[in-house]
Amino acid sequence: MKNIDLKAMGKRIKDLRRRLGLNQEQLGQKLKFSKTTICDYEKGKTVPSFEFLYHFSELTGVSLDFLVSPGFDLTRPGFDTQAEAGNNSPFGNYYREVTNLLDYMKKSPLVLMAVITMANDYIYNNKALIENNIKMEKEKREKENKFES
Repeated sequence: MKNIDLKAMGKRIKDLRRRLGLNQEQLGQKLKFSKTTICDYEKGKTVPSFEFLYHFSELTGVSLDFLVSPGFDLTRPGFDTQAEAGNNSPFGNYYREVTNLLDYMKKSPLVLMAVITMANDYIYNNKALIENNIKMEKEKREKENKFES
């Protein structure tokens, strides 16, 4: 198993932030993180939270895989940015991102833990919404079964 190179990840974050023309404080304001946190991520002092990586990838249009994988560089990224990606799937870019994330999770317990943490937080914070969606799907299936009978 390969360890995540925090220094390399921090450099990618810093390079992308600079390409956006933002300083650490401005990026922190956009993503709701402190300047100190951004600085620690960029220096490779701490592991970026999944929440940060997710929002940062959305802001920059790069894949999560690019942010956490060793061996990628900005001149030959090996991924589609949101602007370049085709929409060949009914799920658009999300299908590719989920596939890439699942492939990477097989190699990295850190990413797996981050995804599990994020999913748990989402479920906890959106329990009523999830239960309502489950109820609506159940009612929809019951109506479809009624009409087929």
